[in-house]
Amino acid sequence: MAETGSAPAELYVDAQVTEEQDEPLRQVLTALGYEPQVKVAPRQRNDQLTALLVLVLPLTGFLNGLGDRAAGDLYEGFRAAVRGLFRRRGSGRRVPAAPQDTDPQSENRPIVLQDPATGLQIVLDPELPDGGYQQLLTLDLSRFRQGPVRYDRDQSRWLSDLDAAQDNTPGS
Repeated sequence: MAETGSAPAELYVDAQVTEEQDEPLRQVLTALGYEPQVKVAPRQRNDQLTALLVLVLPLTGFLNGLGDRAAGDLYEGFRAAVRGLFRRRGSGRRVPAAPQDTDPQSENRPIVLQDPATGLQIVLDPELPDGGYQQLLTLDLSRFRQGPVRYDRDQSRWLSDLDAAQDNTPGS
C-alpha cells in the first residue's frame, strides 16, 4: 500500500489510448492509495520499444499492495485493466492522428512499469500468461541489476536479458 495519503503515480500513455480505456487502471491505482497523473507520451520514432503506456511509481510498494490483495478484486482489476489496454481499439484518441501516425505494430507494444528511484523497468507484453502475473506479485526486484525485466515463457520466470548477458561475459 502506498504511504499515508496518496502517492503520485505517473501514467505516460500513447495518444491512441483514451481516458475510458485507462480508467480501470486509474481506479486500481486510486484504490491502492496512488494519485494517478496522466500525460500523453511524446512520440519516439527511433525507439524500438515504444510502450503503449508507461506507469511510473515505486514498484516494490505497488507490487506488494497488489500481492496483499491477491485474493481480492484489486489484483484481478489490475490484470483486467492491463489486458483491456492491449485489446483497445483506436477510437476516441486523446490527440488527433496525423497520417504518418499509423502504427501497424501498435497492438504488440508493451505496457511498462518503471520505478522512479532505480529506473528499473518491468515489461508486460500482450501475451503475458496468468502465471507471469502471479509471479509478478512476489517478484524480488533486488535481484535485478539492470532492466528491462521481462517474462520468459520458455523458462516460466521473470528475467533481465542485460543481467544474464553480463553474467555470461568472460571474466564474470
